[in-house]
Amino acid sequence: VTSAAEPGGVEGVLIYVYLWDETGWGWTYVDSNNTASDGTYEVGGLEAGIYLVAFIPPLDSFYMREYYNDKRSLESANNVYVELGQTTSAIDAILEEGGKISGTVTSATEPGGVQGVDVLVYDQDLNQVASGWTDGYGYYETEAMPPGDYKVVFNPWESVYMEEWYQSKLSFGSADWVSVMAGATTADIDAVLDVAGSISGRVTGALNPGGVPYVLVSLYSVDDPLDPVTSTMTSSQD
Repeated sequence: VTSAAEPGGVEGVLIYVYLWDETGWGWTYVDSNNTASDGTYEVGGLEAGIYLVAFIPPLDSFYMREYYNDKRSLESANNVYVELGQTTSAIDAILEEGGKISGTVTSATEPGGVQGVDVLVYDQDLNQVASGWTDGYGYYETEAMPPGDYKVVFNPWESVYMEEWYQSKLSFGSADWVSVMAGATTADIDAVLDVAGSISGRVTGALNPGGVPYVLVSLYSVDDPLDPVTSTMTSSQD
C-alpha cells in the first residue's frame, strides 16, 4: 500500500478481508492484518473462494478508505480469487488524501459534551461517505472523505435526545451544506441536542375497532413536508 506522499509504503493500514458466503449472508468479514513499514501485508490461512479487500488507513491520517481495485465501497469492489496452496499477490492500493469534519456535540443538560453520538456524513445523493463517534467530551472527528459538499446528521440513537442535522435542522432537505477540502479538517461543525418529545395515538378502522397493527406513522416538519423527521409502526397488540 503506497501513496503519492509515501511511495515507499504506508505503514499501519488495516487490511480487511471479506469472503462471499454462499448460504446467503453475503460478504462476511473473515480476517485482517496491518501493513508493515514498507507498506507490504499478507493475510494468510484463507480457504479457497472469492474475496473482497478493504484498505482502512490510520485514523490520524488524511488518507481515504478504499477497496480493491481503487473503489469507494464494498459493493463496487473487484473480486479477489484465492486458491489453496497459492498466494494471490499484487492486491495493491495507492491511497488518496481527503478531508475530514470535526466538532463537538453538547446539550443543555450535558454542556461538557454528549458521548456516544453517531455522526454520519452524506453526499447530495444521500450516500453515506464517512462517520465518527463522539468521545467523553462530545468531540468527534470523521474519517477522511473526498473533497466536496456534504450534510451531517447527529444520531444519538436510543437516548433522550433528538436526531439533528447540521445546523439545528430536522431533515436532510433543510440541513446546511458543509464544505470539505483535501488535506484539511473542517472544524466547529457542532450540535446542541434537544431532549425529544413524543406523540402517541391509536389507529382504528371499521373492521379493526380495537386497533390496526403495522401501520406506518411518519412525522413531518412544516419546514420540509417531503422528508419525514421520524417514523414508527403501530403495535401488533392493539
